[in-house]
Amino acid sequence: MNYLAHHEVAAHLSDQPDFLFGSVVADLARMCGSRRALHEITNPQLAAGNIIHRLTNKVFDNYPPIKQLEEEMIASFKWFLPWREATQAARAGKDLLFDGTQFVDSQKVNKLMNTFDQVLSSTDRLSQEGLPDNLWQLVDRIRSRGVPDYSETEIATGSLIKVLSKTRTPIPAPSYDQVAVVMDKYKVAVVNLGEAAMSYTVSNLKNQL
Repeated sequence: MNYLAHHEVAAHLSDQPDFLFGSVVADLARMCGSRRALHEITNPQLAAGNIIHRLTNKVFDNYPPIKQLEEEMIASFKWFLPWREATQAARAGKDLLFDGTQFVDSQKVNKLMNTFDQVLSSTDRLSQEGLPDNLWQLVDRIRSRGVPDYSETEIATGSLIKVLSKTRTPIPAPSYDQVAVVMDKYKVAVVNLGEAAMSYTVSNLKNQL
């Protein structure tokens, strides 16, 4: 899942702003190229939220219907991508589409924005915890422009193409239409799995904590 869904999962576990921000900071750091900063976090709540982020990915990705969906998406992407890139595309595409299921309830987006508002009020303190300026700039950009609505196939497809353009292996860039066909094909399946996958993930995490 992507950062909106991660925040929603974490909100079932705590309402502490630093913890909630920690649950999404890994995705934000990846988006702005600052993943090394994750190793420098000393704030205990941020660190705890980041641990929940990793556990959430593990639980969610091992939910049998999600695993099956990912395998089917890999097979579809393999028609025009090498295996490694097809796997990357399936994982990222699945996460983007799943984030899109969270837009049904605008309160989930509002909760994320509220967390951003709260942590931005203490930017100076949290910056001393190892989070770089460009990450805060990204947060501010999301607040001002809004969270991308990945429930729209065009937006999810465009974001996935950006992910594929950063692959380490030089490959011919897939066309927008090729990627859009796959994303559109599995959009309904992800929507149908949405609430069950979320409930499974939250329940499993609560049992572990």
